[in-house]
Amino acid sequence: MMDQRSSSQPTEPANDGARVEYEGSSHFDIYRTEQVQLTSTRLGGGDWHWRLTDAAGGKLAHGGGYRDQRDCIAAVDALRSVASSATVSKRPGLGLVGSRPG
Repeated sequence: MMDQRSSSQPTEPANDGARVEYEGSSHFDIYRTEQVQLTSTRLGGGDWHWRLTDAAGGKLAHGGGYRDQRDCIAAVDALRSVASSATVSKRPGLGLVGSRPG
């Protein structure tokens, strides 16, 4: 499950990133993207993202585009509370990456 609320791709964490660790070998990183100037009057980035990584640091999933850290952490908490009982379904118009026909 990935939540992309902005069109910008996550970059490496800014200085105010935080790691939220729970039991197990995987963990969530909560971080804020760098803010960049797109034009003389427009800025991009600066939004909050989460990334789930395995023990070796490999990215398993990510989501982002949250305007504040509180909303990003709430999304991680919601994901953690429902993920173990979630099912995978294919709805018309939404293709699953790596799914096989049949």
